[in-house]
Amino acid sequence: MQDHRGCVGYMLLGCYTDGGLLAIKVRYFKPATLSLKLETRHYTKRYYRQKDLEMELSDFELRELNKDDFDSWRRLWSVYLAFYNTSLNELIYETTFARLVSKDNTSQNGIVACKNDEMVGLVHYIFHPDNWNIEDDCYLQDLFVVETARSLGVGRSLIEAVYAKAAERGSPGVFWLTEKTNKQARALYDKVARATSFIEYSHSIKY
Repeated sequence: MQDHRGCVGYMLLGCYTDGGLLAIKVRYFKPATLSLKLETRHYTKRYYRQKDLEMELSDFELRELNKDDFDSWRRLWSVYLAFYNTSLNELIYETTFARLVSKDNTSQNGIVACKNDEMVGLVHYIFHPDNWNIEDDCYLQDLFVVETARSLGVGRSLIEAVYAKAAERGSPGVFWLTEKTNKQARALYDKVARATSFIEYSHSIKY
């Protein structure tokens, strides 16, 4: 197996069996690159499986959100917001999307995961000033993967793609929030980041 130190993430492209061997196709990406410039590697190792175990070929692509994605993006983001019992008016959808795909706005950004040209995951991230650092911090605000594409490495790949973009920007780190009860997501987050002891406080402004 080749050494991939210096890479910040990978994406599972697929796997198959051949005479008791498991062939795994993955893509690794480095801090200075996004998925469009990923390296592709193949690994094979000895593998024993139960008779009824089937490995389904999965092929996902990560790319930046673009102006043609509104309908697919809105559909996925609506499901994500519903998980948090949140609904937004159409103006917020349109304004947020315009900011995410604007070439003039480098603070708000989006990356999507697609399978066969169908969007199956998304992540939003925001760069903002930080009084404790010279460089901008990176806030990962939204992460969502459709149920049929979960447990395939898509969520992790989206997070690590944000890590790569933050490294390009020179950010000191990436941070995000989640519900304490979101056990499925936290199982992933515990593998790719460190939970802190900070408590969030919030106050809504009423006009």
